[in-house]
Amino acid sequence: MVTRGEAMVAAVVGGLTLAAAFPPWSVPLVAPLGVGAFFLTVSGRGARSGAVTGFGFGLAFVGPAL
Repeated sequence: MVTRGEAMVAAVVGGLTLAAAFPPWSVPLVAPLGVGAFFLTVSGRGARSGAVTGFGFGLAFVGPAL
C-alpha cells in the first residue's frame, strides 16, 4: 500500500503531467499518463484520503493554467 505522502506526490506529478497536455505546452501524448496516475493514486483509498489526493491532483492540474 502506498502511503498518503507518496500518493500525494504521485497525484501532483500526474496533475502536472496532464497540464502539459494542454496549451501552452500542448503535448497531447502525455494526457493518458496523467489520467492514469490519478486513477492509480485514488483507487483503493478511503473517501477522505481520496478526496485530499484528488484535490492535490486538481491544484497541480489547474494551477499552471492560472
